[in-house]
Amino acid sequence: MEAVNHFSEQDLPGLYMSHASPGTPMDLEGKCRVGWDLYVLRLRFNGVYLTRDLLQRRPRHYGMALSVRDSRGNDTWLVDRKDPMRLLIQALQEAHVLRRRETGALLLRGMEFDEGELQAWPQTWICAANPTEIDNIVREMEPWLRARYEAVKRPPYPVYRPR
Repeated sequence: MEAVNHFSEQDLPGLYMSHASPGTPMDLEGKCRVGWDLYVLRLRFNGVYLTRDLLQRRPRHYGMALSVRDSRGNDTWLVDRKDPMRLLIQALQEAHVLRRRETGALLLRGMEFDEGELQAWPQTWICAANPTEIDNIVREMEPWLRARYEAVKRPPYPVYRPR
């Protein structure tokens, strides 16, 4: 991914700025008009970057990306294009673009909360038009991902055998 010093909120996928009431036909039509259809792979688990081997087993979610601005900053959502009110994965809050490829693939960073909004951790998404491009990006990032994972990986716990 090309290193670029600064991206603006306009670079977020599917930036949606409307004052229509949520769920109204005008709101849903506006979301469908600006939303980006793409695949998303979350690179972290509870804030820890995963290795390529672990990421290969994780799903590449397909949906429509929408980014909205609120009082905390920018949030990016992955929703179902047929039903833009249906969330496919937890939102990336305080989202910002880290990298962008000439192909349009993005690396987004932000905070992710659990479903109960009780805990939060840093999250990074790879967003691309197809899963093959995501796999190629992960392959390029493999040494970097492995180094981040190994830095926090604990030794395996001994096998517990009750007496």
